[in-house]
Amino acid sequence: MQPTATIPTQAETSELIQQSMSVAEINQKFPQCLPVFEKYGIAGCGGRFGPPEPLFIFAAAHRVPLQALVDELNSAARGEWKAGRVQKGAPPEEKDAVAEAREQFVSENLYKQFVFGALFVALTGGFGLGVVNLTRIALAQSYYEISGVLKQIHGHAQIFGWVGLFVMGVAFHAVPRMKLVSLRPVRAAQACLWFMLAGISLRVLSRPLANNAAVRFGLLGSGLMELIGIGLFAWLMARIEFGSKLKREFHEKFIWASVGWFAVLAIWNFLIVLQMFRDHSVGIPALQDALWIHVAFFGFIANMIFGFSLRVLPHFLGLRESKVWAANGAFWLWNAAIFLRYPVERLAWAASTLEAVAIVLFVWALGVFARRRTKIDIKGVDNAFAWFIKLGYGWLLMVALIPFHADLFRLSASARHTMAIGFITPIIFGVAYRVLPIFNGVNLWSNRLMRASFWHLAAGSTLAFAMAFNNIFETTWSYVWSGIAGYLVFAALVMFAINIAMTLRTQAEKFTRDSAVKLTTRVTELLEIYPDLRPVMIHGGLSGLATIRHNPPRFVTIEFAARRHNLDPQPLLDVLNDEIQRRTVVSRTVTNGK
Repeated sequence: MQPTATIPTQAETSELIQQSMSVAEINQKFPQCLPVFEKYGIAGCGGRFGPPEPLFIFAAAHRVPLQALVDELNSAARGEWKAGRVQKGAPPEEKDAVAEAREQFVSENLYKQFVFGALFVALTGGFGLGVVNLTRIALAQSYYEISGVLKQIHGHAQIFGWVGLFVMGVAFHAVPRMKLVSLRPVRAAQACLWFMLAGISLRVLSRPLANNAAVRFGLLGSGLMELIGIGLFAWLMARIEFGSKLKREFHEKFIWASVGWFAVLAIWNFLIVLQMFRDHSVGIPALQDALWIHVAFFGFIANMIFGFSLRVLPHFLGLRESKVWAANGAFWLWNAAIFLRYPVERLAWAASTLEAVAIVLFVWALGVFARRRTKIDIKGVDNAFAWFIKLGYGWLLMVALIPFHADLFRLSASARHTMAIGFITPIIFGVAYRVLPIFNGVNLWSNRLMRASFWHLAAGSTLAFAMAFNNIFETTWSYVWSGIAGYLVFAALVMFAINIAMTLRTQAEKFTRDSAVKLTTRVTELLEIYPDLRPVMIHGGLSGLATIRHNPPRFVTIEFAARRHNLDPQPLLDVLNDEIQRRTVVSRTVTNGK
């Protein structure tokens, strides 16, 4: 039975908001009530303040329980209402709806916490400690000025903190939407962040003092916390994979291999910490540390980058269609090479050869340096983000061509920095500059700052690569440019952190009936106000809307949906705005006729 509008009696209470008041009057007098209307999905109707209809008519028309709405509006008017709070006496279905809305809100914004956590670790124990180490090396003109423990702390913070947290945040946001499965339970995903941050912090603080009996337990606890955090991440990713009914796409094997290698790293890391605990040691044997870093770079990080590159870069860069057979071949060669990285020179050469072939195959499969299928120019989007992608894959090709000599087989300082600063960091910067603004429904805060960070990173990565010659030509200048490289890369990170932080702090403009459809307009918000535009959008090329009964995830913007369907978004924007204008004219004509 549909709710009917019942005219309220004269004996209305002395509450601030009455059933007979119009929605417009309520919003004008009590703007703090807007979140309540948003909770029930009835905000944005009837202009800036809402329609002139009395509240009891408006509630009946939108199938909203009148008394619950009035009670919550009065609570908001008094400043007592909080988003997601279930009012006393609310029916079970309303409690379930509010709980689901709360879960959805947390899920949609969870990636921000991981990104901020990754930036914090990068600025402190990661890049921050790295630039301090390089400064001391340059001043002393000796790589032996820094203890191996400090170098290992820096590397661990970079892998599990900077890259690990960033990957986890983006994966928690993107993979469920790729597989059309909700991220549940959200609390487990939140726990990942806190376990990882606690574990990394304990590792950085306790490692230099692990000879102390009490501190050694902190070191052991750090490994356990990181194991739990990464274990939860792997479990949640498995739930998403096995809970999806979609056919697995060819690029996904890279993502799931990355998750598997990440879990291996966590177990291996805990065993290393356990060994240090038993041996009363503060350092990790050099060979074991080098092999662990190799699995981190080539197994966990590179596989994840490859998977997401195949998934998103063709749409954002207008690349030609990916070569599936070449990508598949690169996958097997790349991961097979990891198992050959043993302390036997013959196998190390074999691994290097397989890696070189895999890199060339993958870059060709992706087509990042091939002629583009189409040129993409979007208002408000600076294509300079593509510079980072090309820089990263250019350095990856350089990794394939580096003539590794004996002491570089296990990734010496120069090879590590070529991979970390030359390939991994530019790819993270480039993808973040393009994807994170879409996640938040806004444009990047500063395109100028993005360009400045590119030139600093490009110069810093070039000088970091030059560290390869320091062991051959130990001159004063070779140490000087090592120090300069650290400061250039750290400056690039600071610019990146400011730009991304300000972008994620910007509130997305909420779509209303008075708004024009823009690139950053969220598809779901548009369909909530104009549900009859779904056929128009499907006819305009967004065929995916025809395959789902519900609205898409809220982070999906017009631009994102268009790119996913290989469409130029501008014609679609024009059609939608023309259609809305036409319907508005028709509606006004009918109203005036009455």
